[in-house]
Amino acid sequence: MNNGVTYNASIGKLTTFFEMLNDPDRRVRYDQILIPKIQRDYAQGRKGRELTRKRFLNRLFSAIDTSDSETKELDFIYGQKKNGTYIFEPIDGQQRLTTLFLLHLYLGKRSGNDVSVLKGFTYDTRDSSKEFCLKLISIHEDAFKGIKYYIENQWWFTLRWKNDPTISSMLTMLDEIDTHYFKWSKEQLAIVWKRLVTEGKLKFWKLDLEDLKTTDDLYIKMNSRGKPLTSFEHFKAEIEGYIHAQRSGKEGMSAAGKFSLKLDTVWTNLLWQYRNDEVDKDPKHYADNGLDSMFMNIFRRFMIIEGAKAGSDYNQLEKTDILSLSEIVLKDKIKRLDRLTKIMDFFSGLSSVKEFFNSILTNICEEERIEKGIGISKSDYRVYIQNPIEGNVDYLLRCAQWNRMTMPNMLMLEAFFHYAASVESVDFILLRNIIRIVRNLILNSRDEIRAERMGALLRRIDKIVDGQPLDAQISGEFRQQQVAQEIAKLNYISKNPAEEWIIKFTENHKVLCGNLSCYMDGSVVSTGLLELHSKLFHKNADYEQIERMLLTFGDYAPLVNGRKLYGGREWYNWRDDIFNHGNRVTPPILHEAMNTLMKYDAETLETRINEWMRQQESLSLYTWQYYIVRHRGMRHGASSRYVKATDFVSYDYIMMNRNNFNGKHWNPFLFCLSKRMRDLNPKLAEYNAPLIFENEEITLWGHEYGFEIKLKDDTRKTVNIPQQEAEGNMIDSVDRISFVEQQIRNLISSI
Repeated sequence: MNNGVTYNASIGKLTTFFEMLNDPDRRVRYDQILIPKIQRDYAQGRKGRELTRKRFLNRLFSAIDTSDSETKELDFIYGQKKNGTYIFEPIDGQQRLTTLFLLHLYLGKRSGNDVSVLKGFTYDTRDSSKEFCLKLISIHEDAFKGIKYYIENQWWFTLRWKNDPTISSMLTMLDEIDTHYFKWSKEQLAIVWKRLVTEGKLKFWKLDLEDLKTTDDLYIKMNSRGKPLTSFEHFKAEIEGYIHAQRSGKEGMSAAGKFSLKLDTVWTNLLWQYRNDEVDKDPKHYADNGLDSMFMNIFRRFMIIEGAKAGSDYNQLEKTDILSLSEIVLKDKIKRLDRLTKIMDFFSGLSSVKEFFNSILTNICEEERIEKGIGISKSDYRVYIQNPIEGNVDYLLRCAQWNRMTMPNMLMLEAFFHYAASVESVDFILLRNIIRIVRNLILNSRDEIRAERMGALLRRIDKIVDGQPLDAQISGEFRQQQVAQEIAKLNYISKNPAEEWIIKFTENHKVLCGNLSCYMDGSVVSTGLLELHSKLFHKNADYEQIERMLLTFGDYAPLVNGRKLYGGREWYNWRDDIFNHGNRVTPPILHEAMNTLMKYDAETLETRINEWMRQQESLSLYTWQYYIVRHRGMRHGASSRYVKATDFVSYDYIMMNRNNFNGKHWNPFLFCLSKRMRDLNPKLAEYNAPLIFENEEITLWGHEYGFEIKLKDDTRKTVNIPQQEAEGNMIDSVDRISFVEQQIRNLISSI
């Protein structure tokens, strides 16, 4: 899984910054440490890095300020000789090297020591940065107390230097060092200088890439994260520090080196596939590709997941910066970092991450699969995921590139993370079954997926991946009805293996998304109805026509909190309001319709609708569902929800455009009249207002039994709709929309 890159602790040489420039036997000495053009600007002194900067400097100060301090090891610095010369070009670690250069320069100047050897450190990124490094060495030692103020007020500090981000960052870092040592005497600083240079209290492991037998391509990739430094560089240093703190000596160095090397090689190769080749052609836009940001997104989400599972508040974790997250989640808990390593190694070891996810997931729903004639067999099965961006089902890509991931997406991500951390090889059939159950639970527990439950939900995901049986009695996690359904389906499939694939494929229908409650009777799945479902709700189905057809068999809308819920013309309304748990109204009507109709094409449905309307009209039965079937204006609201205006009504409903009264809503009969009587220019406001005929000064309200009319002289007239009793209810015996239209037109004619 390491793509051929190996690690050997003996390759690295433990050294110091000063020794690299002043080692007489050239064991580690170079004539020059040159920051190459491909590297980013120095940024540890940048605005917004205050916390990171102070942490790193305090780590340095703690090693050299007192006599009893322990030597600090600053992890690995990778580089190579430039064209066979004794010029060292760092590939990783240039930020630490620059800070060490500034620390040596400041302490050497303030203590009166010769710092001419520091001329060997320079930048090749910009001429201004190179010139500034040389200028710093030439400044008199007395000016280093208050160095930032001194430099910024010199005539030679040009606008070109002021606009160089590396120089600006260097000045800030020098100012931080100066603030710390401002009151120290020359004699005190001479002792600090001795600890730094002679005793070598700050060391790091220098690794030459030539010794690792890496390629120029690796060099480019390791530097491709872009010029602008992100918090990831500091996060990486923090992690290596945690490794050292918890695994002492050579073991700690080896573990830190392995982690850092993997991050810069095999894991970089892993994310390299997600970069934009067009952007790569322009070095000015390396940051747009942001390998750093992709690493940060992955590691950040991993830490949020781990923190939530450990009991931390999910919302607070989402708001926490990556360095603070690492301290909460990884410090003193290095085994979690081992889990992260397993996850990254798993994906790095795949021949194709994209093909891995495509072997598990699909963006093709059941009805599209049938339309395209894709097979129905064990080998064809994939788990349908709704609305993937640009059809991409690669969850590692989502994790790396998306700025925000919803809680359902985080739960699905953890399913893949936990699997990756738990196995050595992939069992695709088993993994599809796991992800299918996870998908079903997530998509059908929308009300249960809340921040305060995320820890429990993530822990349940891990147990599912581990193969622990589901328990429908556990509360506070996924929706219990869906858990019970998954258990029932598993039992049914075990007893009826021949029907496994019709169940799993039909679950992929976009209005079902794993919830078959409409087609289950206890523990029995009506697989015959599943086949009919896919025929009725086919790819090109007209959902509005299906609704009208169903209403000819009965009022299929469940009544929830005073709201009648229909499917309407939008498939997601059917998913959310019709094919859900708790709906006991729709299934018998839907089953009757499916079993009655011989065909499910548009012509057959329209024939059924027209015959039913003629029958109702011949019987003078104008029910609520008749009006919805007959009049398009009755179906205008996008949400297909109707709210009772008063209790115990048959006709007095308010038609909602969305789910609440903050959106548009109308009396549906008045809405239909406003469209039918356009010739009279009626006005109907969008928030349950009356219908107004301004020219005639007539105002019209609707209610359960008819309409109220107010004339221009403020007199009022009631129009009651003729009704008859049918099955214990009072039902309109005329079409009230046509009836009152004629009444209004007659009234206007008589004025």
